[in-house]
Amino acid sequence: MKSARLFKIENRLGAITRRPGGKRISEALQAAETRVRRKHGELAAVLPEAALRLKARLDGAATDPGQTLEALYVESNQIFSLAGALGLKALADAAYSLCDLVDGFRDTGEISWQAVHVHVDAIRLLIASPDSDAAQAAILAGLRKVGARFQKPMVATPAKG
Repeated sequence: MKSARLFKIENRLGAITRRPGGKRISEALQAAETRVRRKHGELAAVLPEAALRLKARLDGAATDPGQTLEALYVESNQIFSLAGALGLKALADAAYSLCDLVDGFRDTGEISWQAVHVHVDAIRLLIASPDSDAAQAAILAGLRKVGARFQKPMVATPAKG
């Protein structure tokens, strides 16, 4: 039997705040937000490229559906992360919905490419023309309906008692 190894994780924020003359937590958070704001344009410029990659991966689905699902999941997860960092909630929600949909298809092996196309097109639309809140809400409502149709059934676990 191997012995357990312990790792000490350095809390950089804690170290900064404990240093003499160090930053307060609010100052450190404000500095981090400022750095993200400076990169906002650069990060947002990546989104159209990500949309193109998502579409290209979907267009290659016939050659290897399993690999396509995996690539779609990875790409939509990256869009989700980036949209979250940029404060693009509707885009983040749409990308998350695609991740959830693809994950369900990977588990069941039954794939609705039409549902995947709807999600990819919605993500591309949200990236290309982030319209009004009402338009974003309508897009997300449509994705929820599509997602609900293909949701994995919940498996009930017997209560212990």
